[in-house]
Order: sequence, then structure tokens, then C-alpha cells
Amino acid sequence: TPPPAATTRVPPTAAPTSAPPTGVPPTRVPPGNDFADPAMTKRLDTPGIVQVGDTVVFSLRVVNLGMGSADNVVVVDSLPAWLALQTATASRGTINLNGNTVTVNLGTLAVDEVVIITITARVAQTAPPGSNRNTALVTTTSPTNDPANDASTVVIPVAADVPPTAIPPTAIPPTRVPPTSAPTNAPPTAIPPTRVPPTSAPTRIPPTSAPPTAVPPTRVPPTRVPATATPRSRTSTPVPPTAVPTRRAPPGLPDLPDDNIPIVLPPTGVASTWGGYGVVAAMLLVGGWLFRHHRRS
Repeated sequence: TPPPAATTRVPPTAAPTSAPPTGVPPTRVPPGNDFADPAMTKRLDTPGIVQVGDTVVFSLRVVNLGMGSADNVVVVDSLPAWLALQTATASRGTINLNGNTVTVNLGTLAVDEVVIITITARVAQTAPPGSNRNTALVTTTSPTNDPANDASTVVIPVAADVPPTAIPPTAIPPTRVPPTSAPTNAPPTAIPPTRVPPTSAPTRIPPTSAPPTAVPPTRVPPTRVPATATPRSRTSTPVPPTAVPTRRAPPGLPDLPDDNIPIVLPPTGVASTWGGYGVVAAMLLVGGWLFRHHRRS
């Protein structure tokens, strides 16, 4: 639809690039102009070359460069198949994720209004040749939109998938171990047995022929037991006297009978009572004499 006759269209100064905005304010038309112009800028926030397994982050900036509000503004970003979509956020609007495609419905975008969208993805595989580029697009139903600034493309530097170099195995020659000396058939050397001399015979010690020591016998004096008077029997048989051996007395003394001197009593019934007393007195005198004699000897 052609613009109204009173409105002068100002073309955009430059096509959008993947570089971040420079901060130069857009060219504004004089007051009274009401055309809308939403513009898209996309950049890669992950520096350097990415490899399989790395995470990449994209930032999308949408701004209305016109003098009037843009109606039904929608942002669409379809990631390549070698990226795996993880998250998507927006400062405003409704987000819809479908596979690797991110759709953000912003509705009405006012003059100079800015919306920031952040998308995070993971490198799932190596990018095929010519597929490391990604483009985001903004659309509107306003008739005054300029399509020249509706798309923005970035290049994702991905490391090439270099196949591993096949290293041939190193042939290690086996180590040759020299054989040990071969056994000979020589007869074994006869080793004479060691003769152990017998131990010396035990020395025989002759018995000591010492004469026995003469021990003089110890003389034990006899115990004198007094005679017990035996009552006489009328019918007793007279006992003949027993001969008593004598021993030689020292010179000057008469011979005495042996120590065991038997006492010869007269036959019972012959002596009277006074005769018995005399015999006892005689025995006492003889015993006293013998006791004194033994003490002197």
C-alpha cells in the first residue's frame, strides 16, 4: 500500500549486521509521520571456535525505528540441526519452542521500544560445510515496515572434525635370550664321605683303696634292774646254781664275776624271813661295790 501523500519515507541508512548496535540513534522523520519499522540485530556471545559439546549463546535485539507503533510483531529463529536448543528467554513477549525453532510473539512494539531475546544451545555434532550460519527474522503487519532490516545472520565458528591419525603399531623385535649351557654327560664326582673320629673312651678311675677308719666301740654301761622278790611256794623245786664265768681283775683286786651276775636264791621254804632279809642286804652291798668299781674303771 503506498504511503499517504503527506508522508515522506526515509530509507534505512545501512543494512543490519551481526555486529552489536553502535548506539547511533535511528533517523527520525518530522512529527506527524506515523509509519512503523521494527528492526532485528543478532549476535553470537560465545567467543572463539566452538567444538562438539560446547554451549553457544545468541542475543537478539528488536527495536522499532519508525514514528508509529508496529503491530503484531513476531520474532522467529530456527537453529541449524547440528545445534541442540536448550533455553530461550525474552525481556517481553510470549515464547514458543518447537524443536530447534524459537518463536517470540511481541504484539505491539512502540516507537523506540527495545526487546532482548537470549537463546542458548549446545553443539551436538560437527557442522557440515556451509551450514555454520544462523539467521533470525522479525515480522509485523504494519504496512510501513521496511523489510531490509528485518533479518540478521551470524556465523558460528565450529572446529572441523579432524579424524584421528592412525599410528601404526611399532614392531618390537623379540628379545633373544641365550640358552644356558647344555648339560654334560659326565659322571657325577664321587665325594668321599667324611670320617668322623670316634670320641675318646671314658677314663676309668680306679676305686680309692683307703683303709677303713677304725672307730672304737662305745661302751654303754649296763642298766641295773633291781631284782623283784618272788613269793616262795611251798612246792617249788630247788634250782641248782649256774656257773658264772669270771674275769680277771686288775692287780691287787680279787677276780669278779661278769656284769650279768645271776642272783641265786635259796630254795623257797628253806630260809626263814630273816634269811630273806639277809639275802636282800647282801645284794645291795654287792651292787654298790660293783657300781663303785665300774666308776673307777
